Amino acid sequence: MKVRAMILVLGVLCLSSGVAFSQILYGNLVGNVTDPQQAAIVGAAVSIKNDATGYSAAAVTDDRGVYEIRNIPPGVYEIKVTAPGFATFEAKEITLQANNIARVDAAMKIGNTSEVITVGGEVALLQTDKSDIHSDIASQQLTQVAVAGYRNFQSLLDLVPGVMPSARAR
Repeated sequence: MKVRAMILVLGVLCLSSGVAFSQILYGNLVGNVTDPQQAAIVGAAVSIKNDATGYSAAAVTDDRGVYEIRNIPPGVYEIKVTAPGFATFEAKEITLQANNIARVDAAMKIGNTSEVITVGGEVALLQTDKSDIHSDIASQQLTQVAVAGYRNFQSLLDLVPGVMPSARAR
């Protein structure tokens, strides 16, 4: 009787652990904060805000000038970095996506605290903070792209670069 109970508990634990790791709904933001000589700025305040949803978060740089904000809902954010004796650094229209790590490095300039440096949204051409390869299929692709055979997730995989074509498409 005890063996059956233990097997049942182990079975439930094994089945439920797969559900916990099935999807990642949030993104992360990382970066370095440096002065004009590329030295790390310790204790700089980094804050992010999504004007559309009102979500905000903050972090402080460590002894290497590195900051990391985890579990950020996808959206477009404004990033502000402040440190005593340096001009405020702002980056606007930074898009964070689910299951991605965005990098925004802040090169601070010496100045008064009333000065503000603004950087526009930029697209990273190379993902250097994460070693996985993935592709997102937009809802427009799901509904409007012609797919050979049935319209299901297996046939949509043929749209992703680097994926081996399914047996139907050969």
